[in-house]
Amino acid sequence: MIKNFIPNSIKNFLIKSFSKNKTFFTSYSQAREDVMLKFLFRKYLYKKYKGFYIDIGAFDPTKGSNTRYLYNCGWSGLNIDANPTSIEKFNLYRKRDINLHIGISERPSEKPFFYFGKNDGINSFSESFIKNNKSVKNVEKIFQVQTETLSSVLDLHLPNKQTIDLMDIDVEGLDFEVVKSNNWKKYRPKILMVELEAKHFKDILSHEISQYLSKQNFEPFYRTIIIGDISTVFFIDLELKENFFY
Repeated sequence: MIKNFIPNSIKNFLIKSFSKNKTFFTSYSQAREDVMLKFLFRKYLYKKYKGFYIDIGAFDPTKGSNTRYLYNCGWSGLNIDANPTSIEKFNLYRKRDINLHIGISERPSEKPFFYFGKNDGINSFSESFIKNNKSVKNVEKIFQVQTETLSSVLDLHLPNKQTIDLMDIDVEGLDFEVVKSNNWKKYRPKILMVELEAKHFKDILSHEISQYLSKQNFEPFYRTIIIGDISTVFFIDLELKENFFY
């Protein structure tokens, strides 16, 4: 997959980073996504650039976090999660960040949130996702959570004239709904990460999320495999491609 699909600059970086006896930084991500982020934003990090991320389905400020490394580098951002316990943790450990207890959906509404526990990453609005997920345990409780579109949340909470360097979407089954709820002309991250279920790269290209994002001028270029067919897929704004790969 890597051989056929990502630029040589990324391949060389990964080979060096994962070579035997190579000392590397602590990764907080589930599948070392932050290793790739370190490479992609290397020019910015070396200049001590104070970047900005948006993490939708943020879950935890450290465990499995794709943004913790960037926060340690001085970045800040906007963290969104429907789990109130998660946002309590972010308020405690991410004091530079804007932390919101809210759900994201294609239309504003109140939705039932299936809660499996404060430390469980599969809490979800999606009943079908829960039914199809073999690792799901018994629901601890179900409660209503207000949802808004991503574009309306950013209208209200994104700092004025703020550039978005990274957007990470991982909402356990409703990722496409989140993607469709954004105004991509107005709120365009340099790098976008979305969790997809796709076995091969051809499946990523044909996935409804990739097809939709292609129309917004975003292109997939890399993935990390979390478990089974579940991957974090990296997309790039095509207008900025040369800034990252060369």
